[in-house]
Amino acid sequence: MRHAAARALDSLLTRAPTPQTRLVHHVPRAHNDAVTGLQFDERLVVTSGFDSIVRLWELRTLTQRAALHTEPTARCTRLAYDDTRIVTGALSGKIAVLDFL
Repeated sequence: MRHAAARALDSLLTRAPTPQTRLVHHVPRAHNDAVTGLQFDERLVVTSGFDSIVRLWELRTLTQRAALHTEPTARCTRLAYDDTRIVTGALSGKIAVLDFL
């Protein structure tokens, strides 16, 4: 099942948008290096990257609400968040907890 979902997503990402899969918003350069973590809910998108920055975006408009800096050498690889904090994991083996509300 997971592989079928991955193939369907790959198919959506590699073909030109159609009326059913139109691109609503686009952020041309969200991070200065690879985006390595992404999580969203009905109101927020949270991203992390090798640039050691965690960014919060308004889902509806993809306007940035905040940029939270982790340790400069952290190179975030994973993230999770709830209503009050973001937790990131890094290549260095470190975990950072960021309170944002």
